[in-house]
Amino acid sequence: MMDANRKQYKELSRRDFRSDCGFMIRAESSEEVMKVCQEHACSTHGKCESSSEGKEKIKSRMKDVWVWSHRAIFSSEKTSGRKANLNIL
Repeated sequence: MMDANRKQYKELSRRDFRSDCGFMIRAESSEEVMKVCQEHACSTHGKCESSSEGKEKIKSRMKDVWVWSHRAIFSSEKTSGRKANLNIL
């Protein structure tokens, strides 16, 4: 059963490549991770060409992570002098 308060993301950290670079990306899809990774490699490290071998290496090191979603719900009703309720979901 899926928990409505959690969301699954794809995550990749440059540390997964034994690098000193602190770059980390977390996105909803592997395609978005790939896009941002390629932009980072080009703009930060000057590695603007990507090979199919490099793409496979990136895909193989992506992790699935679950992130808890905390939504605050405020009750704005003022009844009998009671204070507003705050519920964290």
